[in-house]
Amino acid sequence: MALKLTLKPEEKVIVNGAVIANGGAKTTLSIENSAIILRQKDILTEEQANTPAKRIYFCLQLAYLDSDHERDYLEKANLLVRDFVEAAPTEEVRTILEAVGQDVSERNYFKALKQLKKLIAYEEKRLNYGG
Repeated sequence: MALKLTLKPEEKVIVNGAVIANGGAKTTLSIENSAIILRQKDILTEEQANTPAKRIYFCLQLAYLDSDHERDYLEKANLLVRDFVEAAPTEEVRTILEAVGQDVSERNYFKALKQLKKLIAYEEKRLNYGG
């Protein structure tokens, strides 16, 4: 089954490491096989990774996009996760990070990144980042 991506004007998407930039009109792409895909709205730059949860997200994003260095990014992410749990040892944090760990163990990085958005929201709410 094909994945259909509808891109807004000027929106970018990464497909198997290639950055694809849409032109001035809405466009629909059909991805016919398995591919590493990350939409612009889901991409976090290094400069934007300015909180502990966002740094975890950034490491897993890189593991997803750069399989040649996947192990290095996962090791760094594991250290950051450990530090996060030590700083915020709540059930909510553990639940989110257990789901992330399960997704990573299955190499389902996109799903793990979606889970990490919950951790970023938790961090913003509980630790007053972003507000």
